[in-house]
Amino acid sequence: MQLVLGIDTIGGGWNAVMTIARGLAMRGFDVTLAMLGPEPDPRQAAEIAEAPNLRAMPAHTVAARQADSFGDLQAAGQAVARLANVLAVDLVVLHHPALAAFGPFQAPVVVSPDGRDIIVASRTRQAPGHEWRARLLRSGYQTATGVVAPSHADAGDIMDAHRLRRPPRVIRRTYTPFAADRPAVDLTSYVIAAHQTVDGRENLATLNEAAFLCPHPVMLAGASAGKLADAGHLWALGALSPGQIQRWLEGALAFVSAAAGDTDGEMTWRAAEAGCAMVLADAPDYRELWGEAAIFAPADDPIALARALTTLMTDSGQRRQLANAARTTARAWTVDKAAASWGELLTDIVATTPRSSVA
Repeated sequence: MQLVLGIDTIGGGWNAVMTIARGLAMRGFDVTLAMLGPEPDPRQAAEIAEAPNLRAMPAHTVAARQADSFGDLQAAGQAVARLANVLAVDLVVLHHPALAAFGPFQAPVVVSPDGRDIIVASRTRQAPGHEWRARLLRSGYQTATGVVAPSHADAGDIMDAHRLRRPPRVIRRTYTPFAADRPAVDLTSYVIAAHQTVDGRENLATLNEAAFLCPHPVMLAGASAGKLADAGHLWALGALSPGQIQRWLEGALAFVSAAAGDTDGEMTWRAAEAGCAMVLADAPDYRELWGEAAIFAPADDPIALARALTTLMTDSGQRRQLANAARTTARAWTVDKAAASWGELLTDIVATTPRSSVA
């Protein structure tokens, strides 16, 4: 089976898409990456070259995650459609649902949500001036032949927010671990947090207040942390490579997130895989994905968040128990299991979708 898989070369999401791409390629799928954004860096190029049955082709210079206008997303969506149509593939998988609103695509399209763009008023909010994103997302979700969500909580939210006729298929995301850069960080005991998005959904205001109340320093890592001119009571680590972030994760005693839900997924998974005890905001998908492997604090309550962090940092036994549970949970859902679920879904869609019914 031949498929085109959309991927951003910048702005996050690379690890999740590449992990599934490699998993599908190992299962015999002929995978072409439709790259959106600048040319891949040497590390990304090496990942592509090392994978069997996998090739990459440039589609558009603007990454979907970083598109700030209707025109940018339209151009990116049409570029992916042209590439897929020229290659005459059996299926298209898009990492950003809004891309499916454009086209036309001559093969069935499956979309998987970018965590930032699950538009549900009770859990997240659309950034002012970007309401057009919600309209494009709804169009993309409704146009797609299939939808994949990373949790049942997200699946229900997507179905309600975008008025889908059928519930999304739930396939938990999995990632490829990074080797930590050396030497290891040698600092006093610290907490680490992640910053992936720039639209406020990670609730840095609450996290900042909690950091003021917590006696241990709270470091802020992630793709966007270096863009913060003033992190207040948080210690912004600046622009870091994946290996540098992993070094900070492995040196931390705890990981914390005040987000209204798992906005990206990767940093939480990497913290768990690195053996961090976790304190998370009490959001439905966090509860579903991490269960007994984390402490949950009420959302938008910096005092409760700081109290949970302080208690955890002073209790080595609880930290050890939670760290072991988090690592076990992260490693239980393997790439092979995820690729098998994806492969089953894609095979069913191709088998049951007449080409004449595809727009």
